[in-house]
Amino acid sequence: MKFKEIFQIRKSNTIQLKFLVISTIFLVIVSFAIFYFFSNRCGEILLKTQMVQEQLAVDQILDLIRMNSTINGNEYIDQRLEKIAGAARVLYLKVTNSDDSVIKEINFISKEEKKYPDLSGKETVNTQNDIYRFQKSLSIGDSTINLFCEFSRSDLDSEIVKSNYEIGLISLSFFSISFILLFASSIILMLPLRKISESAAKISSGTLSEKIKHNSNDEFNQIANSVNLLAEDLLKANSQIEKLNKELKFQFRDKIGELNYEINQKRQTETLLKQSEEQFRLLFDLAPIGMIMSSLHGKILKVNTAFHTALGYTENEILEKKIKDLTHFEDQSIDVVIHEKLVGDIQQSAYYEKRMLRKDGEVIYVIVEAVMVKNKAGKPSHFIEQVIDITERKRVEKELIFAKEKAEESDHLKSAFLAQMSHEIRTPLNVILTAMNLIQDDLDNTDEDTKTILDSVSSAGKRLQRTIDLILNISAVQSGSYSPESKDFDLDKELAILVDEFKTFENEKDIKISYINKSKHSVIVADYYSVMQIFQNLIGNAIKYTLKGSVTVILEDFNEEKLQVVVKDTGIGISKEYIANLFAPFSQEDVGYKREFEGNGLGLALVKKYVEINNADILVESEKDRGSTFTVIFNKKQMDPSALRKNVPLKSNDIKELV
Repeated sequence: MKFKEIFQIRKSNTIQLKFLVISTIFLVIVSFAIFYFFSNRCGEILLKTQMVQEQLAVDQILDLIRMNSTINGNEYIDQRLEKIAGAARVLYLKVTNSDDSVIKEINFISKEEKKYPDLSGKETVNTQNDIYRFQKSLSIGDSTINLFCEFSRSDLDSEIVKSNYEIGLISLSFFSISFILLFASSIILMLPLRKISESAAKISSGTLSEKIKHNSNDEFNQIANSVNLLAEDLLKANSQIEKLNKELKFQFRDKIGELNYEINQKRQTETLLKQSEEQFRLLFDLAPIGMIMSSLHGKILKVNTAFHTALGYTENEILEKKIKDLTHFEDQSIDVVIHEKLVGDIQQSAYYEKRMLRKDGEVIYVIVEAVMVKNKAGKPSHFIEQVIDITERKRVEKELIFAKEKAEESDHLKSAFLAQMSHEIRTPLNVILTAMNLIQDDLDNTDEDTKTILDSVSSAGKRLQRTIDLILNISAVQSGSYSPESKDFDLDKELAILVDEFKTFENEKDIKISYINKSKHSVIVADYYSVMQIFQNLIGNAIKYTLKGSVTVILEDFNEEKLQVVVKDTGIGISKEYIANLFAPFSQEDVGYKREFEGNGLGLALVKKYVEINNADILVESEKDRGSTFTVIFNKKQMDPSALRKNVPLKSNDIKELV
């Protein structure tokens, strides 16, 4: 690599530049310190040397003066003084006695006489303007001799300047050589780092196949190897990333499609939400019932026309109020409890009744259905309530309750009256029937007309007795005075006896009465009297309304747990329209004076009641002029006697019909 290329590379290397700047500053400081130290040291040495020479010259002159006080007359001493003065760079030498008479004077500059103060007994040294002056007085015998010398130091300054110049050259040479060595060292040290940097730059720019070649076993080789390994890892990672990018491209395309779909769905949802909000606003404003929106603290936020009209306020008047201002003071606590439950998520909605106050002070009854609305964060926001005015309904309910109480009172009076009257009628009737039996026995051989009259009176008495029994039974059931007694009995045995009792009617009417048992287990637990009354009436009715044909009683299993008794006839049947009223008290399909069959309409009503008392079911299947089939279904399993139902009202809609 050429030096020019190296220099161009160096210009872009900030690390080397910083290193050179810092090193240069350090060299400048070191060079200046060397110059400063050695220049001062050299000046001090030269000055000290000069002072030693001057002191030596002074001491030699003083020794010569002591040797001969008449120094002016000795040529040897004069020569010696001049030699010493010349060697010591003496500019001026003067020796005087106590009378200031000049003993010896040497002047190397000019012959001008110099005047000095009296220095008897004193030694003075003065340095000024590159001249060193020395004065001293000494006693020799009885006389006093004064010495004054001036030494030149101009050569000393020249020598100091010369030495400083030489030291400066040495310092500059040291700086130059050191700088060249540092610059060369930086080039040598930074070339591997530069190579590593360039390779790292290529790798970072995408040339992952770039390798750093460095053969030395130093730290740069470790860095180069680390960068090469990093490049290899990056190359592998890059290939994996490219592979992933291809996969992500397809996934991204799918996600874009899904995102577009979700965006479209969101737009559709927003459109539907706006439509829903508009519909809610219209439903809220135009609802025929009162609608109210209130804050969690009871402040009315919005109402519809139906609400503020019902209370006699304008919309602006009612928006200035709270819910409690419109609620009867006795019912305000209800609102508080309901709202607390809604806010606490104890219940999702509330349906309750309360009283509200109109503007004119009138109290009205309302039904309130309240729900709590949450915000987007899932926190309670406000309440929406539907308010329905039921004041008129309350008034009608009170009237109906009063009418119902009157009707129940009348019904109890009727039942009590019937029970009382039936008892009053039965007592003399029993006497009449007993007497008729005695009369018939006594008049057994009477004529046919008398016998016919007696039979008619006896038949009418029995009919009246049967009617009274039905009235008493239905009255006992309706008044709640009948108490069923549960016990086990064999239904097959009892039905066989009962059907045999009715077989006497086969001779009176052209009918066939039969009983069939298809069940192997016919024991039930029920109220014996009411069960027998059920079949007494059903079989009796079947015989009464069948002019010819047959009456069949069948006992069979309904399923594993139930048993059924079927009473089937071929009689006149029942119309579909009348079946709904079949079990109503005092109800008959043929009414009026021209009816063909006698009866008071209490038999089937009592049957229905007895069926319910025994927890049984009754089914009716009939067709006009084709006969009827009554099916009573009992439970086979053991029952708790307390499970027998009491005082069940007779309702025609309880009838189960099979057509």
